[in-house]
Amino acid sequence: MKQILIDNALESWKSAISYANDIVNGMATLEYRKNFVASLHNAVELFIKQRMLDVGDHDVCKKISKKRDPNGNLQAVYDATTDLNNFFSCLSQSDAEKYRSEDYHVICNKTIDLFSTYYATHPQDQTVVLDALTVLGDLRNNETHFFIDKWTFLTEVEFAQLYNFMIVFYRILQEYQLLPFQGEPVGEYKKLAFEKTGLRSFSYKDALLSSNVLRIIASASNGIPLPCVDNSAFSVAKEIMDYFGPN
Repeated sequence: MKQILIDNALESWKSAISYANDIVNGMATLEYRKNFVASLHNAVELFIKQRMLDVGDHDVCKKISKKRDPNGNLQAVYDATTDLNNFFSCLSQSDAEKYRSEDYHVICNKTIDLFSTYYATHPQDQTVVLDALTVLGDLRNNETHFFIDKWTFLTEVEFAQLYNFMIVFYRILQEYQLLPFQGEPVGEYKKLAFEKTGLRSFSYKDALLSSNVLRIIASASNGIPLPCVDNSAFSVAKEIMDYFGPN
């Protein structure tokens, strides 16, 4: 069975892991926080929809409007199909464009049933997933459609919550064969693994202070006079570059 969304989902998942690791290592600028949220939201939505396709859940798509399907033929064929992956793989481009996937908040409500066999042995994880999906949806909505504050977007508590959610979600991906490997990943597949220790708490400041990047900067700037007019990152970086650069 060809899982038609999986390549896109895996790239987003890999990106989310990369940004999560960078943030833990002290790179917590707004750019990294925004990209982490966007990548994780995209990955989660695609994986859930792929699971819906795999089990033949037709609610993965909205009803086709009369304007796009006047005779209802496309909707009738869709409703009758039993292999949704194959159905969408064989659609013409013009017909495929008439279908609209369901909204994020709707598919999130499906996860209780979609992941029911996993929750049967890990009941505590159901709340972890549902709460994180809500937080992720709110963050993505604000980041995409409305106001965010560069200093408070993705708080430390929210990051820790989503990080711990990724640990659980990785196990769910393995449970339902939504990853291109089983067991221990090798080679490039290691970038898709997220077997981590959960975060009890998290501090952006502490992550930065313990990061290798800051250690390198501190070592390089040791003994360099920094008569900066202000304490901005730009001013400090400029003083270091001027000190090491050609006279």
